[in-house]
Amino acid sequence: MNDELDDDSLMQMIVNQDAKAFTILVHRHTPFFYKVAYQFLWNSSYANDILQEAFKSLWQRPNSFKKNKNTRFTTWFYTVVINLCKNNNRNEKSIQEKNIRQAKKSVADEYSTNERQFEFVKNILNQLAEKQQLALMLHYYQGLSQKEAAETMGMSLKAFESLAFRAKEKLKKLVKKQIKREEENGIETVQRFA
Repeated sequence: MNDELDDDSLMQMIVNQDAKAFTILVHRHTPFFYKVAYQFLWNSSYANDILQEAFKSLWQRPNSFKKNKNTRFTTWFYTVVINLCKNNNRNEKSIQEKNIRQAKKSVADEYSTNERQFEFVKNILNQLAEKQQLALMLHYYQGLSQKEAAETMGMSLKAFESLAFRAKEKLKKLVKKQIKREEENGIETVQRFA
């Protein structure tokens, strides 16, 4: 089978239970969507589980993807993965926090600055509303255009632009507040992000 078939053609074949087409689609998109799930969950095992569940659901119900001129497979599948991640976060919050604490304990001293930067950013992002976090992640970390991110979140471009702007403004305030708090408590401030 031709690896060069576009996603739409592969999806048509998957509707007819073509396992080879499904395999090509999975291999093509697994690296990207793993990264999406991992950045949302911060846990490799959960990210793998989410991806497996998303692809399993696609195989079992390929007709759930309704192709139209404005919807690409990747935009639709992105929404599927993000929704599964949100559900996982609701169900596994305490387990995830336990895993993060265990991971922090096992980090070697030489990585302490990177770990502090990671924790600093993660703590700030966790203070944003879920939609604001998602907007920043889709546009800035995943590199989706604002239009693609708006489609993924199911909102108009104008609404997305407003949401992203408010998220960036709140993020700036939270960073300044956190740095001030650390300085007041005598904690060495995390190196500034250029």
